Amino acid sequence: MGGKATVFLTMDPTCPITQLYVRDFQAFADAYADRGVNVVGVYAGPFMHQAEAADFAMQAGLHFPQVVDSTCVLTVALQARVTPECFITDPSGSVVYRGAFDDRPVRQGRKKPGAARHYLADAMDAYLATGKPQEEVVAVGCIVECD
Repeated sequence: MGGKATVFLTMDPTCPITQLYVRDFQAFADAYADRGVNVVGVYAGPFMHQAEAADFAMQAGLHFPQVVDSTCVLTVALQARVTPECFITDPSGSVVYRGAFDDRPVRQGRKKPGAARHYLADAMDAYLATGKPQEEVVAVGCIVECD
């Protein structure tokens, strides 16, 4: 857990929206590392395998910690619905933001060429400044297959 916050990012190597964000995820992790924020990738779902996740992370250049949650324990605790979905937790583990990374995905199968709103970064900056939970922004992505 991060000293000030931890960001959990649900990911699925086969999800096109997860693939869209890999460079942004690493850039976010790098940008907030010196501010007491840790980023953890969560490969969510019973069909996730360690080898597939490791290969995806290596090819994508992801260097932040990642876990394979094939039993869905963390995924269910976060109440994750899609990949990717972002969760900011405070140092005690309470979720203070859940939702979209930015506004590029409009709906399943449709995205904008660039982001106008940076929901995760805005929520993180506001949380670090105020210590208050931030409003959810519903994430668009691939369905998490945990029961």
